[in-house]
Amino acid sequence: MNNRTPANIDIDQWIENLGKRKKRTAGIAQRKPVRVKGPYVVHMLTDDDILEDLGFVKQVLHVNKSERRRNREHLNSVSSNDLKLAKFEDGKLFYEGQWFAIGSTVWIDKNGSSPLNATISAINTGEVWVRRRDGSKTKLYISQLQRGKCTIRHER
Repeated sequence: MNNRTPANIDIDQWIENLGKRKKRTAGIAQRKPVRVKGPYVVHMLTDDDILEDLGFVKQVLHVNKSERRRNREHLNSVSSNDLKLAKFEDGKLFYEGQWFAIGSTVWIDKNGSSPLNATISAINTGEVWVRRRDGSKTKLYISQLQRGKCTIRHER
């Protein structure tokens, strides 16, 4: 008696194919390790080390967040009336109702120091470069002019 009915043949073929698939996937799973060139270091950290590092990161983030909050509160305390108009437009600086161009001779008053005489050498959207009489250059930020940390005026 022959037990090779069509149903039995299909099951036999399926079992044979299953064995072939296992052989194929076994070869894929056993790939060679990738060789890395260069001085790389692999760290095996314990759970305690990871938790300790995570605690340090959280502390730093908390400190940075509180600093940002303090800075934001300080900026909010400065009212718009305290800000002076200073802006860059068409290659010139408009400050307190006056136009300043490259080559203009100006007096710079910084809080806590005596006024100095200088010539504007460059102006852009965020800063003004001036050359002092001794030849050194100084950078003034437009935000400093707006907040009143320093002022400039034409030489008279």
